[in-house]
Amino acid sequence: MEFLYLVLLVLVMVLATSPAWLFFFFRRFYPPWKLAKNAGIPVTYKELVVMSMRHIPYVKIVKARIAYFESGFDVSLDDLCFHYLAGGNPAMVLAGLQKAKANNINLSFEQACEFDLKEKGLN
Repeated sequence: MEFLYLVLLVLVMVLATSPAWLFFFFRRFYPPWKLAKNAGIPVTYKELVVMSMRHIPYVKIVKARIAYFESGFDVSLDDLCFHYLAGGNPAMVLAGLQKAKANNINLSFEQACEFDLKEKGLN
């Protein structure tokens, strides 16, 4: 009988803390999700959580993705994350792509990433 009370107590505690956990979870990821949604970019909570678990600054990556989208470049969040994890700076790649586009130079995202990493001595 005591075991049943213990299980019931644990169940009540879990149910009581679940709304608080959900509140803090959604409060943390809601601003970048809403920012992307307002810009017309599909971003899921799952992607934000995975970026957070990889210790990637997800707000910075989402803002970079918005900047790429507004500049007319179609680059995925995964590509930006991979470049960041490789030691690159997605904002610098965007600046390079914009300069290349202004000077009518055909430069792909992958080539711009290579230049960014070479500049840092990582590639």
